[in-house]
Amino acid sequence: MNTLNYQETLQNLHSIPRRKKENDLKRMERFMELLGNPQNTLRCVHVAGTNGKGSVSKMIAHSLTTSGYTAGLFTSPYIIEFRERIAVNGDLIKEEEVIEYYSIVQKGIETLLQEDFGHPSEFEVVTAMAFIYFKEKNVDVCVIEVGIGGRYDATNVLLPILSVITSISKDHVSQLGDTLREIAFHKAGIIKSAPVIASSQKQEVREVLDSAAAEKKTDITFIEPAMYEFLELEGSKQIIRLRMDGIPPFTVRLNLLGTYQLENAATSVKALLTLQKSGYQKLTVQSIKKSLETVTWIGRMEVVHTTPFTIMDGAHNEDGASRLVESIQSYFPQKRILLLLGMLKDKDVSAVTKLLAGAAAICYLHTPDDFRALPETELASYIPPGKPYFLRHTVEEAYKKAVEDFTEGDLILSTGSLYTIGDMRTAVENTWKADTKSV
Repeated sequence: MNTLNYQETLQNLHSIPRRKKENDLKRMERFMELLGNPQNTLRCVHVAGTNGKGSVSKMIAHSLTTSGYTAGLFTSPYIIEFRERIAVNGDLIKEEEVIEYYSIVQKGIETLLQEDFGHPSEFEVVTAMAFIYFKEKNVDVCVIEVGIGGRYDATNVLLPILSVITSISKDHVSQLGDTLREIAFHKAGIIKSAPVIASSQKQEVREVLDSAAAEKKTDITFIEPAMYEFLELEGSKQIIRLRMDGIPPFTVRLNLLGTYQLENAATSVKALLTLQKSGYQKLTVQSIKKSLETVTWIGRMEVVHTTPFTIMDGAHNEDGASRLVESIQSYFPQKRILLLLGMLKDKDVSAVTKLLAGAAAICYLHTPDDFRALPETELASYIPPGKPYFLRHTVEEAYKKAVEDFTEGDLILSTGSLYTIGDMRTAVENTWKADTKSV
């Protein structure tokens, strides 16, 4: 009988030793076999990509729920609470269920060790828990976000009803390769016999994805810029126009900021309309539109305070940083940017810092609370010459300094890592506990 409490369960999960990722799925396949192959009973939308896969996964799952389906959502990493990783219809897995499903997979882990497969990684264990959870919750569709890559990702033991590939750019180069073709090869690994929807992609990436789809004898549809259009900003929403084959153009007040969210929205809508054609008739333009106007996603160009105007975002690679800068300059061209920046060592710190610091008036450097964090003193060496900056160890200290320096018309922007978002939210709450203008 399992006697662990919730915190002890999380401690056990997080203390699983990290090891180099294998270039095969043999252990995960055996793990699933020992657990009865729960993934084979699920109808899954599998989502890979470098940037946007979390937003697209959330939009698809939220639309399914809004349309009357029971939708599971598996994402990573979590931002504030571990339970965010596994949800059904927006409801996070309960603490007692985390304990229960961790206990269920233990027998499989013991057998893996006996058979010399080694201990499954934390991600493999949590993926197994999610598959069993969704099976027992009898979800209609589950949306599964890839962890890293795709081809050898633990989630890739499933057989999807639809594969979705968002924007591909350079990230995790030590694991996936340092060229776009190599990275695309890994992402293309989720392409099976099911239809594929992909964001527009660079030409070399398209060639890799096209080749993979042809090999699996399945159709791939790429999103084109003509399919979406920004109309205007309305508070913290952006009004966009979507144009899809087979239906009249329609306007949406998208509840997510970011110029990159236009393509993410178009990708999601195309995926949902593809599901509709395959039998999910409760998905309608009306229900999809309602979903996009109400969907929320933590830390994706999220306005977390209005006075001083504060936005946080998880951009942590060159493409993400470029898109964030483009969005900020497009929406708020006259604002002076006070940049809170903290990064992990395994990211392209030079490229990201050059883009973000280049757009900022002042930088406030801090160290994320993660074992891979780059100390703020080292991050300082990447700041362009002549750019003013301050060093603060925590994001809360950095935020308080930025608040001191804030003048009317400025914008405080916190970014550089998904692992800072939870602490940034706490920093805002602690700073403005009695303030009614918090968002």
